[in-house]
Amino acid sequence: MVNLLNKKVKHLGKYGLGTVIVQDDTSITVEFPQKTCKFQYPAAFEKFLTAEDKNIVDDIDKELRILKKVEEGSKTEKSVPKAAEEKVKGSASGKNTRADKVYKPVQRTEGKVLTYLVFQGDTYDEEKCGGFMWAPKYSKDGRTMHHWERLMDIRKGDVIFHCSNGFIKAISRAKDRCKECPRPGQNTGEWLNWENDGRKVECDYYVLKVPLKHGDYKDKILEYCNVKYAPFDKDGNGNMGYLYDLNQELAAFFIQEISKKNPEVLDYDFLKFLLS
Repeated sequence: MVNLLNKKVKHLGKYGLGTVIVQDDTSITVEFPQKTCKFQYPAAFEKFLTAEDKNIVDDIDKELRILKKVEEGSKTEKSVPKAAEEKVKGSASGKNTRADKVYKPVQRTEGKVLTYLVFQGDTYDEEKCGGFMWAPKYSKDGRTMHHWERLMDIRKGDVIFHCSNGFIKAISRAKDRCKECPRPGQNTGEWLNWENDGRKVECDYYVLKVPLKHGDYKDKILEYCNVKYAPFDKDGNGNMGYLYDLNQELAAFFIQEISKKNPEVLDYDFLKFLLS
């Protein structure tokens, strides 16, 4: 990720020149003369922002090209014949790198709950208050994203860990499958990064009194997030994207750590399957 903290960026619309005052794994916050806005990173640099420093512009362009290749690859991987897919997947020895593994939705067993992790950034408060998760169907240039389409994998009763700004802040239970839904919110700030057509999953949020900083557990995260399209990258940082499958052993570990300062989670019936 390009370090943009305290760097000058220009809004291609009405806000003009601003300074990056906050940067995390998936977004940047820019202070303009008239207001402060948060943008998805690096997607905002496709249409909304540009950096003043040409070297930084070049570095961001490289990241955008890499991101496009990853997304284009996800489309191709969906059409890989089964025999070829097994070849790519390789053995179960754990020696494959994440680049060698093809994303496939977790195979669902009837009656079995699955676990997910969502990075919500600045939209967390609004989604929490509304009791939902939402993602667009397409980017502004018409592309689909695996981390948006994953909303369609969720079923009633699935458990979601909600992250924002480096912390797991809530755990929820899905009320039902996703439904088509136009873009929610006030149509301001980060919401404007996305198209109007989208999907929504309604959830029962259980907000943690003491959020868990997942960056404190990178070694443990890397034990379980060693495949492509995991929620965390090869350094244990949150990946750019929205919704991801979460390994259930890692989910159980998070619950154990969360319960040290939020003991009430041990009494939530919908989490008991992670505690056995």
